[in-house]
Amino acid sequence: MTDRVLCREKMLASLDRAVMEAVGFFADVDENLSDGNQTARQALSHLVFWHREYVNVIRALAECQPYTLKSGTFAELNEQAYEEFQTYSMWELADRLACLQEELVEYLQRLTYWRMDFPVKQGGRFWSVEDRIPAIEGHIRNHVLRLRKAARKAQAEADYRKAS
Repeated sequence: MTDRVLCREKMLASLDRAVMEAVGFFADVDENLSDGNQTARQALSHLVFWHREYVNVIRALAECQPYTLKSGTFAELNEQAYEEFQTYSMWELADRLACLQEELVEYLQRLTYWRMDFPVKQGGRFWSVEDRIPAIEGHIRNHVLRLRKAARKAQAEADYRKAS
């Protein structure tokens, strides 16, 4: 196996771990927990939305097919995601994220050239596949980290009120 293939496999394994940690966290968290910027439901909704977009783009790239990218700002698209997934339970959304991850890995493994552009929305800047994968992982981990911190803070405040 070449170093490049090993590096790709490590990136995919690391992304898998991040997604599975997120799935476990979001499946069992209060959807109204807020990190001061987003609720858990808003964060998970947009993670599912974007993961679906990643699958659609990578599928198109792997199959040499055209794909029309979403247009709008990230904030607008994240709001669209929240509205789209309002009727789903947190568990259903978490499960959907896990399923989308399986699809994403399947299509990524079909790609032989990871230096090609991996766009995610119209007007976005160039990101190669090999650069986008760690960025996706970091985005997921950041949401989970911020919400875990918010959960610890909320629990500490509840414990303090209970003790007072």
